[in-house]
Amino acid sequence: MPDSARAWEGYRRAKRAGLIQLLRSGADQAQIHRYLTDWVVEHRDLPPALRQTHQEIRQRISGLFVGLDGTLSPRQRAHLVERLGDLRDDFMALQAKPHLAAFSCTGAG
Repeated sequence: MPDSARAWEGYRRAKRAGLIQLLRSGADQAQIHRYLTDWVVEHRDLPPALRQTHQEIRQRISGLFVGLDGTLSPRQRAHLVERLGDLRDDFMALQAKPHLAAFSCTGAG
């Protein structure tokens, strides 16, 4: 995995400072919601180098899961699928209006 700890820390520090500035300036709930969604959920303003690293890490993690799948017995795979379903259900229960986020599957390599 690429070492991105310093870049992520700098990004998080800048985003926290931006959030504090919003709060101090009296931003309304909609502005704060948009800021947090853009930062924490969508990663809309990642610097280009960090965006590239983020993509590479996601691809490598996907590759790890694909590789892991080939090593599982049918019983282990069924257990993993069940556990992932439980986690999905837990996260859905936390939402006021439950819905699954859209995502796309891309190759890991």
